Amino acid sequence: YNLLAYRLLMFYSNDFVFGTGDFSISFWLKTTDVDFNILNPLTATGAGYWGLLVQSSKLRWNDEYNVSNLWEITSTALVDGNWHNVVLTRNSGTTLVWYDGVSQTLSVSADSNDYSGSGGLRIGDGNLDELLGNLSNLALWKNLALTEDQVLTIYNGGVPNSISSLSPIGWWSFA
Repeated sequence: YNLLAYRLLMFYSNDFVFGTGDFSISFWLKTTDVDFNILNPLTATGAGYWGLLVQSSKLRWNDEYNVSNLWEITSTALVDGNWHNVVLTRNSGTTLVWYDGVSQTLSVSADSNDYSGSGGLRIGDGNLDELLGNLSNLALWKNLALTEDQVLTIYNGGVPNSISSLSPIGWWSFA
């Protein structure tokens, strides 16, 4: 799916309100773009807002759109023009991220924030910039932190496959 001239807006659903519980997000990305939003609620800022973005080539998670509340991954391997799988989970207040099935080091992993932002989701666009590249197999899980084995099932040796057996609340293949 090429998001070069497109963005996807998903209207409000309680499924997209993570609150303080566990959740997981998975997607495949191919880009050389260095500054763009991947996924965030339609609400622009404030309490309950969250955002998943790439800024200065680094994957970041944003809470309340406030730079002091970000974690980031210092690896820039995600924006090398090749397909990469990214999985993010919050499990009992701890965030974990994998690139291509390999666990990454976060600047901060503790996260007990209430992500109750409403208004739906923006995919491939947001306050930073739109994605210039390809996004595939975006999936969301609410009240479920994927295990490492499930992350490896999604990565599947670098080949996207059906993840319906993992029962995501939302799955967009963009095929």
